[in-house]
Amino acid sequence: MAQNLTTDISGQDGGTWKTTYNNTTAALLSSMSGTTEPGSGVRTGGTPWLDTTTNQVKIRNAGDTEWVPTMRYPVKIDERDMSSPASFNAFLTCPAQGATIEKVRIQSTTATTSSDGTDNYTFDVYNVTDSHSLFGTAPTTNGSEIVANTPYDMTPDQNNTITEDDCLEFRVTVNGSPTPLTRMSVEVVWIWLVA
Repeated sequence: MAQNLTTDISGQDGGTWKTTYNNTTAALLSSMSGTTEPGSGVRTGGTPWLDTTTNQVKIRNAGDTEWVPTMRYPVKIDERDMSSPASFNAFLTCPAQGATIEKVRIQSTTATTSSDGTDNYTFDVYNVTDSHSLFGTAPTTNGSEIVANTPYDMTPDQNNTITEDDCLEFRVTVNGSPTPLTRMSVEVVWIWLVA
């Protein structure tokens, strides 16, 4: 773990200064890498940290209150007119270095209304390569309507770390006769992992 950073080198003799300089340089060059976050004495807003537990590069926010993952990318999987609702599947392949799926986002120019146990949309993301879902229970509009022009975010609750070349299948299932959706887009927001 390279987090031995010293910002005050006043009064150090030559040998101590050299050790301090080498440790500080190693910490900076390694992006403060380690399994635990850099302590408050060596970090401020804007400090990078390579979290070697999750293999994610994080930056300390400006207020120095939390770590924010970098390399977060939304990837549009599909966009279509659902004015005549029909179930569909869309596919996406993971980037070369692997990723953690942070959320799946649906957005439509129209809203769903009156979704219930028989008339609704159900969503799932399935890792075809490893044969498992990213959701313990598939999200549905039953009790959680889509609001027009507003992101409808779903957070995977299991198996959300995917590896190089994993194939993801996004499944939209139409149950009964839900409200038609126009210009529905589907995207995955993932955080690339450091190889």
